[in-house]
Amino acid sequence: MDILFGLKKLLGMSLMSVPLILIGLLLAGFFYRKRYVKLGRILSLFSITALFILSLSPVTDALIRPLESQYPAYQGQPVDFVLVLGGGHSTANERPLSSLLSGTSLSRLTEGLMIYRANPGSKLLLSGYHGDDIESHAKAASRVAIALGVPESDIYLAEEVKDTAEEARHWVKFINGAKFALVTSAMHMPRSVYLFKKEITLQQGE
Repeated sequence: MDILFGLKKLLGMSLMSVPLILIGLLLAGFFYRKRYVKLGRILSLFSITALFILSLSPVTDALIRPLESQYPAYQGQPVDFVLVLGGGHSTANERPLSSLLSGTSLSRLTEGLMIYRANPGSKLLLSGYHGDDIESHAKAASRVAIALGVPESDIYLAEEVKDTAEEARHWVKFINGAKFALVTSAMHMPRSVYLFKKEITLQQGE
């Protein structure tokens, strides 16, 4: 894995709620050892309380809902391309093909295939690089799509893109103004739409 990309992913993961809480607990232990007992107690109490609150489904649902509800589901609009953004996968020959993709990635691909089949003549665009795996995510997703009946000639891959920003740069240029459906997780959609709109504006201004 590219070192800079790995550091970027690690930093992004560390800024999520649970890692931040764990960092808070580690800091609390550090302050205890340095005899800042009061500060250590406050930080540990805050961290444990935050972890408990975030473990409650009503709280997490309320936090996620604004992100998930910003964009509607596909409404049957005609499109030329169906773009499924990359996710997680794990190649293991002893596992069935249905276990190749993570649950999130399989959900994205399933939605993408439904839109693809609703638009005869459209093409399926799959992206995602290999990470620490022996094959790229795009290739893994294509294997599942082909097994589910999509002709290989209808599939285009971007196997070197590492994140959503790179996916936007690659596919906006490839699509070249054609109509497309963007498929990703509901919570990820606002950021994805922002990056794709930004890239479309940039490339139109060139």
